[in-house]
Amino acid sequence: MGSEYSLRVSDQDFYLDLLSYHYRLRCLVVIDLKIGEFKPEDAGKMNFYLSALDAQVKHPDDRSSVGIILCKSKDRLIADYALANLNRFRQNCQRWSSCSRH
Repeated sequence: MGSEYSLRVSDQDFYLDLLSYHYRLRCLVVIDLKIGEFKPEDAGKMNFYLSALDAQVKHPDDRSSVGIILCKSKDRLIADYALANLNRFRQNCQRWSSCSRH
């Protein structure tokens, strides 16, 4: 932890820029480093990483993983729209059996 981390999902490897553990919050922390401007797909990628970590790596006593996207710049409106409903989507997904984790 604290460096690039390889995450395997469905026979594919995904590489997280940084993975660390916050002892006070008791959760995994993913940091995604971007050299360019924030894009909406960055939020979707981070959501994927957080879901996979919570399903495969997180200890049952830990809290949900946290993600930080560090970018060179951002358009505030694009970032707001990209991040606005991720929590609502996650809550709905947990309620519906059609969104079960594999």
